[in-house]
Amino acid sequence: MKDYTITYFGFHGRASAMCMMLAKADVSWEKKALTFPQWGELKKTQGGGLPVVHLKDGTMLSESVPTAKCIAKMNGFYPEDPLLAHRCDYTVNAFTEANNALFDSI
Repeated sequence: MKDYTITYFGFHGRASAMCMMLAKADVSWEKKALTFPQWGELKKTQGGGLPVVHLKDGTMLSESVPTAKCIAKMNGFYPEDPLLAHRCDYTVNAFTEANNALFDSI
């Protein structure tokens, strides 16, 4: 089993940052691409939304922003300095709000 398995759709989106970090970290990972009908079936048993990340030990992480932050911390991409961490969180939140506004307008 891979260290990380990302389940998302077969296009860029909320899982992109996670994929880029895992590629840069040079860890074993895979992305399982779902179709919308497959997601409809999986959603009945899983609940929540995509992306989800399964760790090698079976732990499941969901919600894109805290999951990306967790991956960043686990792989040395998140600063230990509280002020730099705040700057990272501020930037991610700003982009998340802009992304949500874009999706809401579609």
